[in-house]
Amino acid sequence: MNEQTRTLAVPATLDAALQSFVAQGAAWGPYVQIDQTQVDIFTALTGDDNPLHKRAKDFVPVNPGLFTLALMPRLTSTNLLRVVNGYTVINKGIDCEFHRSIEVGSAISLRMKREMMPVVDRRGICVRFGFEIGIVPAMKIAAEGGIKLLFIAQKMV
Repeated sequence: MNEQTRTLAVPATLDAALQSFVAQGAAWGPYVQIDQTQVDIFTALTGDDNPLHKRAKDFVPVNPGLFTLALMPRLTSTNLLRVVNGYTVINKGIDCEFHRSIEVGSAISLRMKREMMPVVDRRGICVRFGFEIGIVPAMKIAAEGGIKLLFIAQKMV
């Protein structure tokens, strides 16, 4: 382990907030209904011209995977980006695997869990959370993965 990355004590306020978030995240959060207008706007902004995302007579269009991931802050019961006063949160990366299509018109929900102990480095405190995205109401798992977040004390920013 190098000098810049080592496991140290996490400040009590951040640790308490993370523990509270993880406890809330064990249950499914609020759901978001996905409609065709949202998908049309997203695909126009991103230049995604995949015909699977467009209305057609013979099939129900599917939600773009990147749009699903972009909804993550809305899907958490406590928005991780505002979980702790005094810290700025930076997304360091997301990995995700989709197991089934999410049809336009579906509602989705998310649950998260902390996957690793916080690691303190020269920039802040890094935590990885696992997540599952389910299709309401049966909560069939449509996607799962992880998100790595860096919490930086605002006096350091």
